[in-house]
Amino acid sequence: DFIPSSLSRVLHGDLRAKAGRRNWSRRCNLGKFSQVTPLRNPPMSNPNLTFGVVIPTKNRGDDLLRAIRSVINQIRPVDELIVVDQSTDENAHRFVDRLLADHQPLPFEVRYLHNPALSGLTAAKNYGVSSSTADILLFIDDDIILESQFIWELEQAYVKYNMDGVGGAIRLSMNRSPIFHLVSLIFRLGPFWDERLALLGDTCDRRDIRFTWLMSGGLSSYKRTVFDKVKFNEELLRASPMEDLDFHSRARLAGPFRFGLVPRA
Repeated sequence: DFIPSSLSRVLHGDLRAKAGRRNWSRRCNLGKFSQVTPLRNPPMSNPNLTFGVVIPTKNRGDDLLRAIRSVINQIRPVDELIVVDQSTDENAHRFVDRLLADHQPLPFEVRYLHNPALSGLTAAKNYGVSSSTADILLFIDDDIILESQFIWELEQAYVKYNMDGVGGAIRLSMNRSPIFHLVSLIFRLGPFWDERLALLGDTCDRRDIRFTWLMSGGLSSYKRTVFDKVKFNEELLRASPMEDLDFHSRARLAGPFRFGLVPRA
């Protein structure tokens, strides 16, 4: 009973499942950093659901442009994009304006909110929530690059399983050094171990959804109704590396909510 349930499942019940996933990984021939094969003819999206993407950013114009390009390239177009920019200057805003001008007409509304006075990541997320009208809000870090079917995969999970929140898997960039990957792995396997680790780079997992109470703050979406009961904690200042744990811990008590991870997203 001292062992957290997620760790207990790894120690006692998940070893066989992990071996099965390794065998499937060999059969589907996907490596850790492989891209998910795009759907050639994806089913139509649900017109009754609107998706908004919120990107908090600060002084990282190049990363922000790559993130926005990945939003533009979604096979299921989003309905609104909100950029919450806390930068000390307007350079990123000018770069984004040029990028968006090259992709006109866009199938979604763009709101660029420049406010250097915001106190950090959690304040920027709350600002994005209050500025959005979408049914579902996806929050991504400004250095995240979405695969082209990411929004579509999330939408299927919301519709099929009546979810309140859905996240995806973050695969570390191949541009990082081997030392970075090793330190990251040790960090996540140590006192900060959680269920999301099993999804990192697991593009061979064929399940539609994995139910969990904890999702990555840099790649998570929620129905608007979740924010009627819980907000991001603005007492956590700046980057707030544990803000996702704080938010989901409070949401777990405020629920019940149905949260899950989509392995192929």
